[in-house]
Amino acid sequence: MQINDTLWVIDKELSIAPALEIIFRLKRNTEAGELFDCLFPLLLKLEAFPFSNEQSISVLFHDKDQGGWPGAMTPELWLKILKEMKIAAERKIRKKQTVFKICAVEELTSNYIDDLSISLSQNNFPDQACVISVKISTSRTDAWEHLKYVRDNIIAAMSSRFFWASLGYRFVMNPFAQKSAVEMQVSCMRYLGADLQDIVCVQNGWWWNKLRTVNWQTTMNYADPVKDGWDVLPDIVTFLTGEHPSVCDRNNIEPDNMTAFHEYKNLSSKLSPFILDTDDMVWSVKWDPDIYARWAKRWNEIKI
Repeated sequence: MQINDTLWVIDKELSIAPALEIIFRLKRNTEAGELFDCLFPLLLKLEAFPFSNEQSISVLFHDKDQGGWPGAMTPELWLKILKEMKIAAERKIRKKQTVFKICAVEELTSNYIDDLSISLSQNNFPDQACVISVKISTSRTDAWEHLKYVRDNIIAAMSSRFFWASLGYRFVMNPFAQKSAVEMQVSCMRYLGADLQDIVCVQNGWWWNKLRTVNWQTTMNYADPVKDGWDVLPDIVTFLTGEHPSVCDRNNIEPDNMTAFHEYKNLSSKLSPFILDTDDMVWSVKWDPDIYARWAKRWNEIKI
């Protein structure tokens, strides 16, 4: 059910909302601290999240520790999180994802729509290359302008390590309710324009050299540091599926929705060489193993 211009309620524990994801890839773990030193102040400057929201919950976890803090973000806690993320990045071996998340409940959906997550992928040996993701979803009335502003400024500041960004609709699960993962599995083949959410970022390693999917705006850095060298200049291009984002509801046959299907399908076909194609990924422990493989190829099911 659509409840305003940008928010959908699928279930009391599952929503669809405007979201941004940015993926960085680094030659080695030791570079992560420098990226965090740039990223954390920038997120504050850009007001990427409503940090003063008293209803917020902050969570940090990695191999050696975990913690949670209720209430608005404070300067002291922000610096503590930055320090812990940098310490985690310095570990020679990380068996788990390093994840910082701050989220807050949105009144209309009663779900944690406002969400900022920063994660660092695990590594199995010292000096292994790594992936860092920044994920934001928002309930702001100016959601699309805000997320584009955040995206463009972050990419401009850290373009040399930028790989891809996805801007458009995404499922937003209640991070404290396991049922929401099952509900997303049920809904993902109906709302084809909504990207999947990975709450604890366990899938980060897959995005080292592949896109997950296309969205309303998909931005890619075509420069390949493995082939061309890590000092090569970025070659960044943004693709649009149309003037407006869409959830691409398969039960909606209105002309605007059918046009969106056509645009998303065409972009998926155009970028298919860069999109991950695997039958091996289990998106969630609650998911049927075949569901992700079908979802990844979902635009092939659409006959227009």
